[in-house]
Amino acid sequence: SILLIASTLIIGKQLDYLENKDLGFAEESVVSLSTVASIPEGKEIADRLRFRLEGDPSVISLTSAAMLFDQNGWARVGYTATDGTYKRHFVNVVDHDFVRTLQLRILSGRDFNRDQPGDMDRAVIVNEAFVAAHNWEDPLSSTLPGPDFDEHEIIGVVEDFHFASLHTEI
Repeated sequence: SILLIASTLIIGKQLDYLENKDLGFAEESVVSLSTVASIPEGKEIADRLRFRLEGDPSVISLTSAAMLFDQNGWARVGYTATDGTYKRHFVNVVDHDFVRTLQLRILSGRDFNRDQPGDMDRAVIVNEAFVAAHNWEDPLSSTLPGPDFDEHEIIGVVEDFHFASLHTEI
């Protein structure tokens, strides 16, 4: 009986944790649609959908991304950093409105800006975990470490958020 009661209490606490865990983004009113296409094709589909929905008063904000939160996770890339260590991180290609739409909290720097032509090609926003993994005190205006990323400038740092299972480390 004691084991059954203890197990029930533990499972109850775990369910409560899952229901109330702050994921770090506004998940309550987000609707995601998969285009199941390559990045260029998916962007074209997203642009057409945006054109249709932008005037709808029931739509607060629109964004597009190469990977959704509920898919098999974001792409994982590995590289040799400038200090010679091998690093791996998750990456997603998003549009200008991603941070605003999901209400991610910017801790330093800025969001993507449509008026900055280089933002969609070279600008990168990283999270706290990325900054900690590289032991950076001020990552802003730095480029991603390693020869494969030399033109990707970090313009902002967002608070950590869960884009995958809670079992996956941020």
